[in-house]
Amino acid sequence: MKQLKDKINAQVNVVLEREALAAEGMANQLRLFFALLFGAAAIWSWSRSTDARYIYLAAAVLWLVVRIVIGRRTKQEAAASLVNVTALVDLTIINLGMAAFAWRGLFYEGGAGLYFCYFPVLAVAAARYRTGLLLKAGLYAGVVYTVIALLAGSVPWWRLAMLLAVTAISAAVARKPRKLMINAASEALQEAYELGAKSAEIDLINRVHEVLLPSAAASSPGLWVISKHAAGVQTGGDYSQVFETAQGEMVVVGELPGEGLEATLCVGRLHNTLTQIVASETTLSGIVEKLNKALWQQYQGTRQFRGVFAIWEDEQLHYINAGHLPAIQVSKQQLSRLPVNASPVGASEGASFTSATVSFPARDLLLLYTDGIYAKLTDDREKGIAEVERLTEKFRHGEVNTLCYRVFDVAQPGNDPPKDDVTVVVVRRQGGGAG
Repeated sequence: MKQLKDKINAQVNVVLEREALAAEGMANQLRLFFALLFGAAAIWSWSRSTDARYIYLAAAVLWLVVRIVIGRRTKQEAAASLVNVTALVDLTIINLGMAAFAWRGLFYEGGAGLYFCYFPVLAVAAARYRTGLLLKAGLYAGVVYTVIALLAGSVPWWRLAMLLAVTAISAAVARKPRKLMINAASEALQEAYELGAKSAEIDLINRVHEVLLPSAAASSPGLWVISKHAAGVQTGGDYSQVFETAQGEMVVVGELPGEGLEATLCVGRLHNTLTQIVASETTLSGIVEKLNKALWQQYQGTRQFRGVFAIWEDEQLHYINAGHLPAIQVSKQQLSRLPVNASPVGASEGASFTSATVSFPARDLLLLYTDGIYAKLTDDREKGIAEVERLTEKFRHGEVNTLCYRVFDVAQPGNDPPKDDVTVVVVRRQGGGAG
């Protein structure tokens, strides 16, 4: 990253060098304009029999000759050092013209007009994006003009101040594009780096989820489980899993708050802990209480797992909703909420958890989800729950996978990846017993 940023200065210099050479086209157009302008001034003053006509004519010829010579050098891809020379040549023609007017005693007649030629020359020089060139040109023009004006008996202070002001402004303008280009390139590089790092992190998270989370379709004699999951680009921590327990098949869906890969690693530790607990504990309440104790020892209440723990035992569903979103039971006749009935796991050290029991006939469905499912639709929890229920009602008569995928997809409008983890799990109790 540092090496790439170090190259930005060199790359910006290359681009500005090309622009400096390209600015010679603009300078040549200005020289042609000056040649025509001074030629017209010579013709206008010819009848007045004044030496000014010869000075105007000489200046017009000089502008024309310089234009032709520099135009040829530019076509021959002259070195970038030519840019510095041409700017000083333009100022020299102006200085020579004013010196000639002062020598012939015509400084007040023609010198003022030549003085104003400094400004377009400095403006064109600014297009070369070289601050040093602008300062050198302004100093050169200011010193020579002051000397000529003083020799001609004039006090040039206010004109000198104007010349210095234009020089300073032009130098600032010449410097600004370089600074802007470096800043813009650095910011774009940083964003690209962060985007690449984030993309790699999300890819790693997805790989870890493939290990931690169950397959999209899981079948057993008692349950048919369909799930769909998407990793969030900002926050994560979703968890779902199917376990065999002594009491029956258990499905767990919930969230352990956190961001990025760190949250996924915490979920991995949660999964390992829960796997060990399920292997030795025989009841749903006991499983959740042991998990609560383990999380409290790890995080002291700073990180809590909000989830639904559901165990099927024949035609009964035992569940603990530990501060999570309400699960939705889908029967042939209606939808039913299975509300929160316990505090989050890990919120307090000595918390007890008591399961609730509901009738769950064969072919009924249970829809479980995390809050990422409605994050693109609303920030309000109740509105989000209502939207998930509306989608469940709309697609309830489809197959298990249809219900899962339709709820997931319809609740995720647009092509932007979700900011938060999104998980939807649909469980159907099979005709055979689960116990």
